[in-house]
Amino acid sequence: MTMKPVPFEFEKTYPPRGPMQQCRLGQSAAFTCFRCGQSKKAKPVTIYGDDWSRRLCNGCYGRLLSIHEIKAGTSPEEERADALASVLLSLVNKDEIAQTERLLRASAKRAKLLSPESVRFISTSEHVSAHL
Repeated sequence: MTMKPVPFEFEKTYPPRGPMQQCRLGQSAAFTCFRCGQSKKAKPVTIYGDDWSRRLCNGCYGRLLSIHEIKAGTSPEEERADALASVLLSLVNKDEIAQTERLLRASAKRAKLLSPESVRFISTSEHVSAHL
């Protein structure tokens, strides 16, 4: 990935990892993480998709990197799916999942045909996707 010119001095540029490129700036810079929306001030900055308006904080970089590495891994598809489900489930709390499960059951009679694990998986994915 070739990054476009930016008004920052780099101390170091790390190899790209999927669509993400991390670099270390010469001085701390203030920015808002495009994923979590939190204001940050740091030297290490990650750019998503070669777009400087899409800067990531270290926490979001770590989460997205773990998801990317699972998806791009060499493990069998079923193992990667289980690992990805575990990562996604760890991102939300149990109360939020339970509330989304209640809404799914109330709004879709077809949920009665699903196993409890399937309902939890669908509820969690709907909750996570709503926040992405």
